[in-house]
Amino acid sequence: MTSNILSLRTPSYLTSWFLFIQKEQRIIYTHVESKWEFFQTGPIQGFENIEYYDAKRIKDRLNNGIINEYLKKLKKEIWSDEFYKSNK
Repeated sequence: MTSNILSLRTPSYLTSWFLFIQKEQRIIYTHVESKWEFFQTGPIQGFENIEYYDAKRIKDRLNNGIINEYLKKLKKEIWSDEFYKSNK
């Protein structure tokens, strides 16, 4: 599985997961221009808490806290200095 996570200065959050075995992609995003939008497609992953996606406020369906929670579940500790060290 590969992942791409993007947080822009405007309130937008995108997470994209490509599942090599299933050859499918999972995309989730929240975005605001004139109003908040939420979109998801693809197979739900075991680390996701899909209850978030039913939040009344769209901006609460996917945000930095949720993305960090997912990364922790995947053991991708990008906030740790150890994550950026190379063994080479």
